[in-house]
Amino acid sequence: MSALLETPEILDTPGADKESKPAKPMIEFFTPSQLSAFTPPEGFKLVGDYHIQKAAPFVIGGAPGVGKSRGAIALAIAGATVADWFGLKVHRPFKTMIVQAENGRVRLKNEFADLDCATLDEFVRVCSPPPFGFAFDKLAFCDLLRREIDNFQPDVFILDPFNRLARDDKAKDYAEAFEDLLSVLPTGDDAPALGIVAHTRKPRA
Repeated sequence: MSALLETPEILDTPGADKESKPAKPMIEFFTPSQLSAFTPPEGFKLVGDYHIQKAAPFVIGGAPGVGKSRGAIALAIAGATVADWFGLKVHRPFKTMIVQAENGRVRLKNEFADLDCATLDEFVRVCSPPPFGFAFDKLAFCDLLRREIDNFQPDVFILDPFNRLARDDKAKDYAEAFEDLLSVLPTGDDAPALGIVAHTRKPRA
């Protein structure tokens, strides 16, 4: 029975440190007392009352043109400056990486031209639209993205927009797209908050 509930004690990967890879349960249950006594790791709460926290997803959603991308950039700026974000308290400085396919260098220049970029440089990374889109089916794209994430170590990772990754509105496509996204991110306490920018359908007149 335990074999069904636990991962193998040793990760069978080349170069893995077998002494530092103990077995980790695939599912755990806790009593209310254990849950009440749990102390989150320091720095997990980033924005609001756990509205944005490390190792958890959040969504910036709305119809096209309402300012979702600007909201994501405003979040990155708030993380660098510890300013409120849409009225929500920012609890500590944090790094934000935005992988986006909406705005070219000219639009991005306009977003940052009047800001104190020297203050932001340590905390913010924004990509230009990838020439082949969100190519999570390409090993080279995933490897490069993992390296960039490892080098920068963001506290918040934002994908803008999710609709470019999950092109169909079917549950299976959304699930597969989400799995592709998680495959490049760190896990455990090192996992960043995962921000999904999602287009909803335009409201009808």
